[in-house]
Amino acid sequence: DCPVLVFGRVEHVLRLKASGKGSASERFVVHDTVLGETIVDDQQGDADYVVHSTQGDLQIIGGDGNELVQITPSTQHWGDLIGGVSVDAGAGTDRVHISDQATGELTFYELTETTLSRGPAFLGTLSFDSSLEFLDLEGSNVNNVLTVAESPTDTEVNVDQGAGSNTAVGPTTSADWEIIGADEVRVNGQVHITNVQTLASGGGDNNFAVHNGGSISQAIVGADPGRDVLDYSNYVGAVTIDLEANSAPGVNSFDRIDKFVGTVADDTLIGPSAQASWSIDGENSGAVQ
Repeated sequence: DCPVLVFGRVEHVLRLKASGKGSASERFVVHDTVLGETIVDDQQGDADYVVHSTQGDLQIIGGDGNELVQITPSTQHWGDLIGGVSVDAGAGTDRVHISDQATGELTFYELTETTLSRGPAFLGTLSFDSSLEFLDLEGSNVNNVLTVAESPTDTEVNVDQGAGSNTAVGPTTSADWEIIGADEVRVNGQVHITNVQTLASGGGDNNFAVHNGGSISQAIVGADPGRDVLDYSNYVGAVTIDLEANSAPGVNSFDRIDKFVGTVADDTLIGPSAQASWSIDGENSGAVQ
């Protein structure tokens, strides 16, 4: 135990450093932080960090072992964090796990290459670098929106959007979406999302690839500008795409999709009930206007 006396509401920098030899393991429990910055610096082996709440910023510096950082595991309310949390995980296999299931309001999450933030207040932002191998988020049990503004290059991200009617929004640049399970997708190979009912383009070019067993229970929505593709090239078996009902296998509804890619089987395209112009410009390819 290390009691610390802090005077008034003056901003401080508090640094806790564990140093020594060998592969000893440490456990740090942060119930709150000073108004300025709190730095927890581990120089030994494996370490567990439990972060309950923050007033000021918290910086975690990992050592050569494996680090596990648990954020709000008891209250399950990420809103208890006011100050941001920065993780320099160091060597080893490292993971950050955020629990945010207790919130009762519409929640917004935004992921970039090096940050994960929570709205509408956007306080308590998590910052990380390429030394972090895994980042997990258990999302709120009300409707929430996850914006994948950027996909981390080296960090595998797993998001469970929780109960409610949830939406994932892609970046303003291009994105590859793989629909691999019931309301389960993978974005750009690095971001795995479950319990998501609607996928929406962020304005760039998007390829929505449907795999066997994959489905989206509400909608896939494209956007302008951008070119959005509904792709069944990895799907086994014939498919029927209905432009009148705006539906396709595994997709309850779609809107503003610019291109459809079928399978190697005998697929069917059903046109709209209104007058349409069909042009066949290649083998098993063409356009409907």
